[in-house]
Amino acid sequence: METLFSALGSGGFLFLGIQLIIRKNDPNRLAGRFLGLAMFAAGAMMLDDSLREMGLLIKYPYLFGLTEQFQLVLAPAFFLGVRAYTETRPHWHKYDWLHFLPAALFFVTELPTLLLSPAEKAEIYLHPDHELNSGPLVMVVFGLWFAQIFTYLFLAFRKIILHQKTLRTINSLTEDIDLRWLQWFVGGFAVMILVWANDVFEVVPGISGFSSAIYLIGVCFAGYFVLGQGRIFSFSEKEIAEIEQIWEQKEVSDAQVPEPETILLRQKLELWMENEKPYLLPGLTLPELARQVSLSTHELSFLLNQGMGQNFYTYVNHFRVEEAKRLLADPKYAPWTLIAVGFEAGFNSKTTFNTTFRESTGLSPSAFRKSAMAGHSDD
Repeated sequence: METLFSALGSGGFLFLGIQLIIRKNDPNRLAGRFLGLAMFAAGAMMLDDSLREMGLLIKYPYLFGLTEQFQLVLAPAFFLGVRAYTETRPHWHKYDWLHFLPAALFFVTELPTLLLSPAEKAEIYLHPDHELNSGPLVMVVFGLWFAQIFTYLFLAFRKIILHQKTLRTINSLTEDIDLRWLQWFVGGFAVMILVWANDVFEVVPGISGFSSAIYLIGVCFAGYFVLGQGRIFSFSEKEIAEIEQIWEQKEVSDAQVPEPETILLRQKLELWMENEKPYLLPGLTLPELARQVSLSTHELSFLLNQGMGQNFYTYVNHFRVEEAKRLLADPKYAPWTLIAVGFEAGFNSKTTFNTTFRESTGLSPSAFRKSAMAGHSDD
């Protein structure tokens, strides 16, 4: 069973990697290709274990050393995939090839081994104490790889956290594009690496029996989310340019929007929100609201951040919560389910509704409704 799970896990990562690399209709194409390369590299590393467990390396010794060439590709490819997800205009940067320089140097050092005859490779494989299996170079490479993978995982995690914060300046709901699943996958990836290292060095006995199942769960998780991830930034080129300027803190200055005008713009915005209720549209974005109130994206961003001390996400969801509170307190809507109330107020999921409502009121929607209905009963 262990061998079967190992084969399924390695095969799954290899298949997912190839799918992401060649997929043409990927809304996040560059990110998908980098992540595909990372998945393929992970599958190649696991394949080495599978080949050993099934005794295929002794049967086909020319495979010895081939899968190891991907170990220094895994971490940088994963990081670049995360970076491409979080960029408004994903592209290959001028010096990105430097990320793969360690992998290229490792390939050069391994080339003499790769060019050995099958008989010579079989001899190395059959003697675990051979210097090519346990020599100083092997330990140095493993140590560098271990440091590399956790450095890149840390950088990827930081990118995701920053992405989640910046999204709130332009989107009123971020659940489908905040890459929270990727944040969890970073943690899962770290666990898989630690489990793999434990299998190699057998530090903690008893874990290796579950490692292949962990790998299989990992590939299923990754496949489900990465193949279903929609486009992160669905804006026009003009809107993207304005958003980039906002994120680079190039908003309009106080001199460009005098205080009296700021007050008038704030009143105009609040009247629009109260009368037209644009927050009922779940996909409301900063550029869209700016168009509705006849402001530039810069002006609206400045008005919210400097004039009101709020980001776009907080401002819009305040109105949604107030609308939800009104519906929950109205006996006419008592037969409605909580999720129906959340959707009616402009939220797009039960999780987002519950979380945002609790953050704003300190109560869950159900507790708020119960309290409000009790008040009506007393009356």
